[in-house]
Order: sequence, then C-alpha cells, then structure tokens
Amino acid sequence: MIAWIECAGLVPYLAGVVASADEAARLQATMRPDAAQSSRIQLRDDLEWPCFIVESSDGFTFCTAEEATTLIAGHSRSGLLDDEDRRLTVYHIVGPFVPNVPGRDEVGRLTHTHLGATEAAGVAANGIGFSWRMFH
Repeated sequence: MIAWIECAGLVPYLAGVVASADEAARLQATMRPDAAQSSRIQLRDDLEWPCFIVESSDGFTFCTAEEATTLIAGHSRSGLLDDEDRRLTVYHIVGPFVPNVPGRDEVGRLTHTHLGATEAAGVAANGIGFSWRMFH
C-alpha cells in the first residue's frame, strides 16, 4: 500500500508519501491547521515501492512503471506536450517521503524529471524503466 497527502491551493502539492493510511493520518495531524484542512489522504492498496508519480495538469497519478509508461504515452499522443513549457513531471519514489516541515511543499527534493514531447515519445517507445536510466 502507498498513501499520500495531497494539499489543495493555487498549485496542488504532496505533503507526504508513506506506506499506510495510518501513517498519513499521523503526518497530517502534525501539519499547520490551514494546511491540514486543505489536504486529503489518498491511497492505493495495490501499489508498492518503488513507484512513479506522474504530475500533469490533471494532478498527481501514482502508478507502477507499466502504468506510468501507458499514461506518458497517452500524453505523448495527445499533442498536449511540447519541449518548451508544456511538460509532465515524473517522480520515482523508492520509499517514504516526509517533508522536513510538516505540510510544506518539499516535493522537489524527490528524484524527478520534466518530460517534454521528445522525452515522452522516448518513454512511449522504450518504457519508463529504460528511459529513466537515460534521464538520470
């Protein structure tokens, strides 16, 4: 199981990624009241470490490598990506992530890459596992 806390705001962000809903609730309880009130705990029972998060204009999608490849390929085919400013952010999560300050947006500390049209086409053709090694 993977559980996470997603905070709403002008720009939604992740305030933690942990291994259970109970851990997420404990982390949420340590957040500033305004951040905690604007957050929600979500989970996927069928997901394990390592996993990927694909961040797009649709929000955060937690997925397996296969699911990430399929999702990125769909974005690639959609024509909604370019190599300038319309990109996806893809995070590779190998274990729990807890911000240094509870409730603060520190997701940039996670291993991630920004995929434009060219990189997304590479993922679609070769899979996220192969492509991830090329990006990092």
